[in-house]
Amino acid sequence: MRTPPFDGLWTRGSATAAFCGCEARSGWVKAIRQKPRQGQLIVIERTGERHKLPADSVWGYQTYRGVIYRLYGHNEYEVMQRAPLVIYRTEEWAGDAVWEYHYFSLSADDAIYPLAKKTCRQVFRRDECMLDLLKHLRDRHLTDTDEQGSYGLANAYQHCHSVPFSARSRSDKP
Repeated sequence: MRTPPFDGLWTRGSATAAFCGCEARSGWVKAIRQKPRQGQLIVIERTGERHKLPADSVWGYQTYRGVIYRLYGHNEYEVMQRAPLVIYRTEEWAGDAVWEYHYFSLSADDAIYPLAKKTCRQVFRRDECMLDLLKHLRDRHLTDTDEQGSYGLANAYQHCHSVPFSARSRSDKP
């Protein structure tokens, strides 16, 4: 896996980072290599020193441009919006074509689900307000953004759960 230049690595187990409840270590990471079969991450420092870490001990990383990625399963997910739900994106390239896939989680540490109506109906099966809104939305409306860059699913969730606008935040885009 190729990864962009890093600014920091977020590890689990500390409540010092506001977003994910992770400890942020800044400026020392040069690259990360995933070793899924061994359940490890190889972290290479700017000095060239290598460290083997348990894969489940690292929440994600931030590039020097401020883009945040979450490591979940054997994949990397770019964080597109942080609240009231976390919205993620991945890209797949095939020649000159690129496909974008969107995902969501209820919080920074929850499971990640594909952002599609069918999945949303399963995740929100006990939430009558969300189920009612999902009946009226098309799949593409879930990933459409408004003037502030907030995704449709996040706006629907905010409507149903009265999360004040000031509590919303998005990741900065490069």
